[in-house]
Amino acid sequence: MKFLFFTVSAIIIAFAITKLTNRILPSDIDSFPSDDIISETYIEKENSPLS
Repeated sequence: MKFLFFTVSAIIIAFAITKLTNRILPSDIDSFPSDDIISETYIEKENSPLS
């Protein structure tokens, strides 16, 4: 019974910590550049065997 209480309380604490950190820290998705910025011709030139 103690183990069950420990696991349930640990899950509740983990959810609370993740919710708190998501509220405090900014999202990382905004910091990654979009792949649409790089043109396909540039990617093909970088991957070509002649370069």
